Amino acid sequence: MKKGERMRTDVVRRGRLFGREEPGLQEFLSSMDADRRIAKADLLVDIAHVLMLDRQKINERKTTKQILNILLKLDDSELPEEVFDPRFEDVHAGIESLVIEAAGSEAGGRMHMARSRNDEVATCIRLTLRMALLLQMKTINELRLTLLSLAAKHTDSIM
Repeated sequence: MKKGERMRTDVVRRGRLFGREEPGLQEFLSSMDADRRIAKADLLVDIAHVLMLDRQKINERKTTKQILNILLKLDDSELPEEVFDPRFEDVHAGIESLVIEAAGSEAGGRMHMARSRNDEVATCIRLTLRMALLLQMKTINELRLTLLSLAAKHTDSIM
């Protein structure tokens, strides 16, 4: 099996639609376009979740290390385009498939243990929004400091 081959065919949900080659079906079922915006947050949420699984002794330390090594490598670089393959329902499944491919199904399959899919998505959206708001606050504060500096230089200027 070539690298990435399983990834292209492995989806989280299998059922009556799995394996059908209806035109546009995969794109319709996939949320990848929207998920590109939350991909960075998804990595951070995955890392936090894996650490929690370790702390609660749900996963063995060896499993935690395997998963974290992969996630941290992804966090230090751009996500490979294959995690955004529309055959995956969403970026969460794409990242999980990449981890399973690298760590094996025994370790990688434990990454999302004890986790609600809806909670994961909501957390990723909130974290993405938080990061965007913090960036806006930083930019506004820099503007405020610039205006104060300009005002201090022009205390004697007549308007």
